[in-house]
Amino acid sequence: MNQVMNIQRVAENKNTQSASMVERLINRVFEQLIASCPILLTIQPEQLKIIKQQWVLGFIEGGVTTFEQVKRGMAAVRAKSNGYLPSVGEFISWCKSGNEYAHLGLPSADDLAKRVKAFMGYGFELEDQFAFASDLEYWLITDVYRKCKVNRWNDKQFDAGVKETLDAWAGRLSSGEIIPERRRQIPKTVKIKVTDEKAMDYLARMRSILRGNKTQNTVTA
Repeated sequence: MNQVMNIQRVAENKNTQSASMVERLINRVFEQLIASCPILLTIQPEQLKIIKQQWVLGFIEGGVTTFEQVKRGMAAVRAKSNGYLPSVGEFISWCKSGNEYAHLGLPSADDLAKRVKAFMGYGFELEDQFAFASDLEYWLITDVYRKCKVNRWNDKQFDAGVKETLDAWAGRLSSGEIIPERRRQIPKTVKIKVTDEKAMDYLARMRSILRGNKTQNTVTA
C-alpha cells in the first residue's frame, strides 16, 4: 500500500514539475504573441488567465514541451496575414510541423528532398525549364543535386546530404548572409552562324592540307 502511494506521489510531483515548466513556456509564448496578435491587448486579465490555462493543458496533452517546438509555431504565427489569435490546437499543429528551419524561410528536409528528386528529371542542362520557387530554393536544389551526382549518393547519403545542406544554409542565413541571385550552373551553348562562303573556304583549306600531307608522305617513302 505504501509503495503504491509513493508511486502516486512521484507521478504527481512529475506532473506538477511538467505543468510548471509548460506554464513558464506559455508565458513566453504570449509575450511574443502580442506583436503578431494585437487582439490580446483587448482581452481582460481574468479571461487571459483562463486562456493561458487552456494552452498549458493543450501543450501538455499535445506533447509540446520545448522552445524549439514553440519557435516553429511562432514562425507560422508571423507568417499569417491577419492578427487573429490562433487556437491552442492550431498553434500546437504548427509547433509539431517537423520543420525546424521554418523561421528562416527554409523548407523541411522532406520537402527539399521531394523538390530535388523532381529536379533530377531536368538536370543542369534543362534547369531553365524547372519552376524554382525562389533564388533560395534554386541554390538549395542545385547544391544537393550537384553533390549527389558527384558523390553518387545512395538513399541514406542523400537524406544526410539534404540535412547537411539545410544546416549549412541555416547558419548562413542566421548570420545575415544575403541570398545571391541564381545563375546557371552550366553555361549555355553558343551557336555561331556560318555562311556558305565561309564553309566552302574551310573545306578548300582542309583539302589543301590533306593533299600536302599525302605528297609529303609519298616523298618520304
